[in-house]
This record gives sequence, C-alpha cells and structure tokens, in this order.
Amino acid sequence: MWFILAVLALIAWGAEDIFIKTGTDSRDELSQYRLAALTGLVFFVAGLLVTPFSMGWVELFHTMVANPIMFLVPLLYGFMSMMSNIGYRYLEAGMIAPLENAGGAFSTILFLCWYFYIGKLDSVWEQITKFDVVGTIMIVVGIILLGIVEQEGTIFSHNKLGALAFLFPLLYCLIDTFDTVVCGVILSEESGVEVSPYDYFLIYALCFAVEGLISWLYVRYKEGSEVSKFGNSYGQFLIAAVLEVGATFGYSIAMEIEPMYTAVIVAPYCIVTELGSYHYLKERFTKGQYLCIATVVVGILLMGFQELF
Repeated sequence: MWFILAVLALIAWGAEDIFIKTGTDSRDELSQYRLAALTGLVFFVAGLLVTPFSMGWVELFHTMVANPIMFLVPLLYGFMSMMSNIGYRYLEAGMIAPLENAGGAFSTILFLCWYFYIGKLDSVWEQITKFDVVGTIMIVVGIILLGIVEQEGTIFSHNKLGALAFLFPLLYCLIDTFDTVVCGVILSEESGVEVSPYDYFLIYALCFAVEGLISWLYVRYKEGSEVSKFGNSYGQFLIAAVLEVGATFGYSIAMEIEPMYTAVIVAPYCIVTELGSYHYLKERFTKGQYLCIATVVVGILLMGFQELF
C-alpha cells in the first residue's frame, strides 16, 4: 500500500508544478500569496474532514507543545513552499523541479544516519534487497544529474533576477530535506511520540491554513481587494492546491509505513513535471535530460518491484 500511495503523491506533486506554472502571471508580484491563500483554504477544509480520525485538537495541541519541532518544521516548510513559487515567475517549470527534488536524495542519507544513531541500521540493512540498493542509487544519481543537465549552459541567462531566482527553490530543497526526515522520525515507532498520519496531516493543515490566512490578509492590504481576484489563474491554482493536499495526505500515511523508501520514491516527482512541461508547456529536453529521466523511472520500478510482485 505504501508504494502505491508514494507513487500517487509523486504524480500529484509533479502535476501540481504544471498547474502552478500555467496559473502564474510573471507580471503579478503577489501570485505566490494568492496561491498560498487558496492552498490554505483547501487544507483547512481537508483538516476538518480528517479531524474525526485524529486524536483531537486539544490533545494534539498538548503533543505539539511537548514536541515543538512537530509544528515549527511544517510551518517553515509551508513558508518556503510559498516562497519557492516566486521562481515560477522567472524560471521554467522543468528547471525548478530538479532543484527542489534534490531534497529527496539528501533525506535518504539523513534517514540512514538516523537509523545508525538509534542503533537499528543493521535491522534496516536486513530488509534491503539488491533491487532496493540499485533502485536507490539510480534514483539519487538520476536526480542529481538531471539537476546538473538542467542548469548547464543556462544558469542565470534567461531571467531578470539572475542568481536570486534560484535561491528560492534551493532553500525549499534544504527545508524539504529536513521536513522529510522529521516527518519520518516522528511517525516512526522509535520516536516515542504517539502520532498517527492523520494527526500529522492535521498539523500540516493547520500550518498551511494559518499561512493562507496571513497571505489573504496581505493581498487585501496591498490591493485593497479580495484574494479571489485571481483572473484566469483561479482554476489552475485551485487544482494545484487540491493536488498539494491530496499528495500530503497520501505521503503522510506512506511515511508511517516505510519512511526511508517513501522519501526515495517521492523524490523524483520532477519526472511528472518534466513530461508535463514538454506536452503542455512546450518546454523541450536534451538527450541528457531524457537519459536522466529514464534512469530515475527505472529506479522507481526496481524499488517497487518486490512490493508489486
């Protein structure tokens, strides 16, 4: 089940990038706040639907007070996710996705360090097959090489912000790495914190809802109008928000079952972004990009081989 949920999250996050790019107006300096407002609203509604399956808001609040990192990391993740969307005004979707995706590769390494720290690295290795090893290596190498191929010869040459345009997705990558590891550790039995995927999803919903409300108020302050003033981007941003919420929900459940492998499989969601940018955004690839994408896809299939068969 975890493998299917991880793949669905991969597809949803990859497709989300396409809708964000198509809905973003390069002339709108408030586009990331409009998107954040819609995303926060969808997360709020989803949180209400999930509440009956959680420990409840009061008990969850006490748990967050005792473990503040559970709230601070998702809050920072949501903020960096919003800021990363600034890059869509200046960069191609096919270039942003690999920059953000590098976090999955880094998180795998941090997970191994975590298992080593708690003294369970041996038990993890006992469960790893040759397909897992080869698949993990192919995914990590494919993501890194894809980022290199994407940037080679194009860095800072096609956007007016120059190097600053790359700052937002790179910062998101670092925060995403930390968030992935914290999520996996908190949801694991070794953490000692009794938090279900539904509870952790509620934390994300709360963080995104708060940031969405702040974004809505900020746009009203800047424009003196409702945030619903999206123009043609409303439908695109709404679909992107639904995809983000659905991916986060499935990802939370998969992370409880198999945190390390889920992080590896979800990491290359840029594959979906690359394919979508080719067909819908008319962005074109080089032979090197095709080779990197094929490497990552084969790695995913190897990772899920024993789960599917």
